[in-house]
Amino acid sequence: LSKLPPFVGFLGIDLILTPEGPRIVEVNPRMTTSYVGIRAAIDESLAELTRRVARGEEVPSPRVARCVRYDTRG
Repeated sequence: LSKLPPFVGFLGIDLILTPEGPRIVEVNPRMTTSYVGIRAAIDESLAELTRRVARGEEVPSPRVARCVRYDTRG
């Protein structure tokens, strides 16, 4: 991930975790479907957290409040 240029905002990164470390498969410069799952799993506003990060504020990692599972039925 350190080889990516600096960015601010929503970015979708598809990766595979290997014994040697993460391997990037695809980078999407937009909000992706995972946003829906992350938003359902935490109580904080992702938009607000992103705004604060963009302003250079220190933001703690959000606490996962619940597990979320999606399947072919939604």
